[in-house]
Amino acid sequence: MSIVEIGLSHRRCDGALLGGAAVAADDLAEVLRRLRGHPAVLEALVLSTCNRVEVYLVADDVVAATRHATDLFALRTGGARELAEALDVRDEAGATRHLFAVACGLDSVAVGEDQIVAQIRTALRAAREAGALGPTLGALVDAALRTSRRARTRTGVGAAGRTIVHMGLDAARAELGGLAGRTAVLLGAGATATLAARLLRADGAGDLWIANRTEEAARRLAAQVRGRPVPAGELVPALARADLVVAATGAPHAVVGRRELARARELAGPRPVVVLDLAVPHDVAPECRELPGVTLLDIAALARTATGAECATEVDRAWAVVVAGAEEFLARRGAAAATPVIVALRSLAQGVVDDELRRLRARLPHLDDRERTETATAVRRVVGKLLHKPMTRAKELSTSPHGHVYVEALSRLFDLNTEEMIA
Repeated sequence: MSIVEIGLSHRRCDGALLGGAAVAADDLAEVLRRLRGHPAVLEALVLSTCNRVEVYLVADDVVAATRHATDLFALRTGGARELAEALDVRDEAGATRHLFAVACGLDSVAVGEDQIVAQIRTALRAAREAGALGPTLGALVDAALRTSRRARTRTGVGAAGRTIVHMGLDAARAELGGLAGRTAVLLGAGATATLAARLLRADGAGDLWIANRTEEAARRLAAQVRGRPVPAGELVPALARADLVVAATGAPHAVVGRRELARARELAGPRPVVVLDLAVPHDVAPECRELPGVTLLDIAALARTATGAECATEVDRAWAVVVAGAEEFLARRGAAAATPVIVALRSLAQGVVDDELRRLRARLPHLDDRERTETATAVRRVVGKLLHKPMTRAKELSTSPHGHVYVEALSRLFDLNTEEMIA
């Protein structure tokens, strides 16, 4: 029984592929149900953010489980040809290190960002509510979150508190020559849009217009940031007034197409606009960047400008925390898996010895008590010596990064019941 991770990230695929694979909150339960429905999959967790779509599984047949998850990715992306090259598959050790790094913000576009912690907790809760979470993935996520806290308190990797929103607004500020007094339209009223609105207000932005599918949510956010909700059917005029558009709706498709933005640009005249698309999949059709006066910045564009050089030392220190935390988790998991297997092996050996001694006593009834005791002691000593080295090595190797492989091999060699023995 092993952990495996199959996923896509901003590092190896474009926004279109990542957007196609993205799992909306409304779809999460169904995706988890389909993953868990395969007989090889014992536990499942899905982490879908603007930077990644990752599936974590516990499986008793890793090859079959990986194929099942890959097929699901292919189905969601329409069988995209580039999927095979972009898809990451990590074994237990790799998946553990990766999730720990993700939790520390080390795999994010904005290195050290802490929004990922809430996103991991959301994924954990969704898996639990869908009945897809078990003790192994629960322990993995708990350990990842502990490592995240450790890295953020012992290093300066998250000291700046930067997120993809901060990066996007920095880029917009550079394009516009400042945000003070600028009119901004925010598409969405969730966590990302809320953060953007608060940062814009703190930066001295002028009018803030909030557009959202649910008007009540738009009114609530507008009240919080001294903004105004966009009336139904008035999105194009609102876009025409904007110096900056921040899009973060979480919708499964673009909410602003080329036609809508072109109409807004006709109303706006020559004044330029910066469109910051922080959604996966895209909220704003990518072809909008071809329109005159439009600067479209999406997550892929922001990733290309992110160097992280200013915190390289802290990143290295945080990586050391990740490696130590992953090794600790894997060692603990390996030791926990080894103990019941070793106990079962001893029990098996004891049973074999007892059976053979009973048969020996039946065949040699003339042996007296002393001879029987000597014979039993000798047989037990031989069996004990034969098993001592493999059991000792199994304990030692169980705490290595791939320790579960050795434990499972020992279980299979002696035909032990792996499902019952390995927790």
